[in-house]
Amino acid sequence: MIKIAQALKQFIISFFKSLFTDWLDDFFILVGVAILIATTYSISTLIGNYVLGATIFIFGLILAKAKN
Repeated sequence: MIKIAQALKQFIISFFKSLFTDWLDDFFILVGVAILIATTYSISTLIGNYVLGATIFIFGLILAKAKN
């Protein structure tokens, strides 16, 4: 029973360590970009469309470079 508890503890610790080191920064970047786009849409729909298009284009370039 103790080995199961230790394995579960190690799993939880490694999960949260991975979450905070690998995924949390990406989440904050995406939330920041979403807030930027939403704010731009509230100012002007035309400008919001340009910002959204530029954001998708830049994310596409970044993902294409990451695959290589």
